[in-house]
Amino acid sequence: MVNSLLTPCLLFAIWILESGFTADGIDDAMVLGCSHPMGALALHHRSRIDLMIRTTRAA
Repeated sequence: MVNSLLTPCLLFAIWILESGFTADGIDDAMVLGCSHPMGALALHHRSRIDLMIRTTRAA
């Protein structure tokens, strides 16, 4: 369940990164603006990429 909730957030963070924002800016916005313990890209970096791929395909 948690992965199903996090996957759209992580994918959107990647899309924002590709549109020109910095990774630090995106993560800072999540930490400071949403009170998350870490930003979406930092979390993505720490999580297993194969888990992200499986979750995305299952959705």
